[in-house]
Amino acid sequence: MTSGPKRIPARFYRTEAGVEPEGNRIARVLFCFAGNQMVLLLGFIKKARKTPKGELDLARKRMKEVAR
Repeated sequence: MTSGPKRIPARFYRTEAGVEPEGNRIARVLFCFAGNQMVLLLGFIKKARKTPKGELDLARKRMKEVAR
């Protein structure tokens, strides 16, 4: 028997631009599944069409740490 969706704790940080980004920026979130949990690996504001190599490398590194 399920009791409905489970709440996921989240933290929001204020930047110089405020809580929400200015303009029509696009945010990307990279995540993976570990067992029955979804793990946020990285979130960033997209500035180019292609995801930067450094962002992908960092997400892959974190994914390996989660898999341990």
